[in-house]
Amino acid sequence: MKILLTAVNTKYIHSNPAVYGLKAYCERQLQQEAADQENESGRCRLRIAEYTINQQPDEIIRGIYMLHPDVIAFSCYLWNIEYIRMLQTELKKVLPRVQIWLGGPEATYDAEKVLEENPATDLVIYGEGEKAFTELCRKTTDDGIRGISGICGICYRHNDMILRNPPAEPCDMDDLPFFYAGVDMRSFENKILYYESSRGCPYGCSYCLSSVSRQVRFRSLAQVYEDLTFFIQHRVKQVKFVDRTFNCSHERTTAIFRFLTEHDNGITNFHFEIAGDLMNEEEIGLLRRMRPGLVQLEIGVQTVNPETIRAIHRTMNLERLKKNVAQIHEQHNVHQHLDLIAGLPYEDIASFRNSFDEVYRMQPDQLQLGFLKVLKGSDMYLQARNFGIVYQDRPPYEVLYTNWISFDDVIYLKKIEQMVELYYNSRMYDNTMRFWSRNFESAFEMYAVLADYYDSHDLFACSHTRISRYLTLRSCIRAWAERGKGRPEGDAADRFEARLDQVLLFDLYLRENLKTRPEFAAQQPQSREYRQQICMLTGLPKTIHIEQFSADLLSYVAEQPQKLKVKGTGSGAVIAFDYEQADPLDHAAKVYEIEFTGEDTDGAGDI
Repeated sequence: MKILLTAVNTKYIHSNPAVYGLKAYCERQLQQEAADQENESGRCRLRIAEYTINQQPDEIIRGIYMLHPDVIAFSCYLWNIEYIRMLQTELKKVLPRVQIWLGGPEATYDAEKVLEENPATDLVIYGEGEKAFTELCRKTTDDGIRGISGICGICYRHNDMILRNPPAEPCDMDDLPFFYAGVDMRSFENKILYYESSRGCPYGCSYCLSSVSRQVRFRSLAQVYEDLTFFIQHRVKQVKFVDRTFNCSHERTTAIFRFLTEHDNGITNFHFEIAGDLMNEEEIGLLRRMRPGLVQLEIGVQTVNPETIRAIHRTMNLERLKKNVAQIHEQHNVHQHLDLIAGLPYEDIASFRNSFDEVYRMQPDQLQLGFLKVLKGSDMYLQARNFGIVYQDRPPYEVLYTNWISFDDVIYLKKIEQMVELYYNSRMYDNTMRFWSRNFESAFEMYAVLADYYDSHDLFACSHTRISRYLTLRSCIRAWAERGKGRPEGDAADRFEARLDQVLLFDLYLRENLKTRPEFAAQQPQSREYRQQICMLTGLPKTIHIEQFSADLLSYVAEQPQKLKVKGTGSGAVIAFDYEQADPLDHAAKVYEIEFTGEDTDGAGDI
C-alpha cells in the first residue's frame, strides 16, 4: 500500500511536523513488528508530500496523481481545510479508487459532520493521530481495512452509516521519535522547524482548544537535550517550540534555558510561547545572560479588562506581566511578541482601546492585533450565543460582531491592525512613530489617524514601495498637524516639519543605504572621499553611510549612538550608519555619532 501523507502549508518557509511525526512513529512501530518484507506490516510504504495554499490546485492535483497513491492522508487546519475539501473532490475524479483520510484539529471535533458533508472523505482520524494512523497502516489492504471496528481514534463510513470508534490512548511523549534525525536536513533549509516538548496546557482559556484537556505531558529533559543538540549541531536558523505554555514548569524552563545558553552556536534562534506573568527572577536572570537573538518570546496578553479576563476563564496577573516584560526589555537581547484579541466578551471599542494602549506602553518588539476565532470544541464555541457572538460559518470562524462591538467596529479594527502591522511591527519607522506619539495620550488614536488617512485617500488597496510608505506617513503627519488642535504656527510649524523630515530620514538610513535619495532630504550625502576619510580615522567599514542632521535630532531618537572622536571641525549631528553591525533583533544598523575634537586636519575639515 502506498500511503501519501500530505501537507498544505501557508508558506514555503513553513513545514508540517504532523506528517513527519506520523511517518516516523508509524515506520518505527511497523519495523519493530516486521520480521521480514513478506510480513503484511512491511507492505505499507509511506511518503510525504508538502505543498502550499499559494500553489495552483491543478499543480497539486497533478503532483499527487503522478505518485499514484492508494491512500492520501491530509493534515487539516483552519488555513487549509477549504482548500483540502476542494482538492479531495477533484482527486477522487482522477483517482477513483484512492482512499482519503483526514486528520488534524479542523477534522477532529465534528468528525461525523466532516464525513456527512464531504463524500470524497473516507475516514477521519480524530484526536492524537500516531496510534490510530499506525493501526490503519497495519491493517489497510487492497480489499479494505481489516478489523476497522477495533481501531481506536477513527470515524468512518460503514453500510451507509457513519461510525465513531472510542478514542485512542494518548502517547508517551518519549515514545514519539525525533523525526528530524531521519530526514535529509537539506530539505528544511531556509524553513522554520517546529518542535514539541510537551502536549496540553494547564489553563482553561475559553477561546483555545488546548483548554479542552488540562493535562500536560512532557518529553523527558534527557530526550529534549538530545533533540536540541541536533538542531544546534545542524546550525538550524529557527526552531519554534509548539508547546502551548512552555513555562508552565519552572524547573523545565530554567533547565532548557541553561542548556541553550551553554550550547549556543551563535546562529540558531528558539521561539517560545509563554505566560508572561509566570516568569520568575531566575528565568529572567537566565534570559539576561543570553546572546541577543538566541531566544524570542511570544506572550499572550489578549486583554487587560478584568471582566473579560474572568469571562474567558483566563488566569493572569497583569502587574506582574508588565514588570516581567519591562525587565526583559531593558536588556535588549530578547525579542518579545505580545498578542491582543479583539471581539472577546465585555470588550467594546473603548475597552479594547485601553487594552491596546496598555500593551503598547510595554514596548513590545511586535504587537499582534488578532481577532477572536470561535474554534469548534472550545468553551467559547459552547458559550458564543450567551455572549451574542456571531462569527463566520467558514474557517477561520472569525468574529463578526458581539453584544459589545458591531461589524462596523470590526471593520474599523481591521484597518487599525493593518496600520500596526505596517508602521509598528515592521520596525522601519520606530523613531518617527515615537516622535509623533508624543502628541497623543492614546497610541490607539495615533494609529486610528493613520487608518483614516489611508481610508480617505484609497490607499488600502494600493501597492506601495518602501519609499512610498515613508512618503505616505510624512503626508499623513503633516496633514494631521495642519488640522490638529493646538497645531504649531509660524516658526514652530516650520520646526515641526523640519524635525519630522530629519527623523524620517534617520529611520530610512537606519534600515538601508539608499540608492535613491528621498525628495524630502534637504542635503546631498557626504562625498565618497569624505566617507573614506572618516573610515580611515575611525576604523569603520567602507560600506557605512554618513549623514548630517540638525543638532537636536538625537533628542528624538530612542537609542543614543556611540560617539567616535575625530580630529577636525563640524556642525550639527554627523551620524554614521554601519550596516555590517546590524542589530540581531530588529536588523537596524549600528549607529555612531562623529564627535569632532576641534583640531583641523587634512583628513576632515569643516562640514
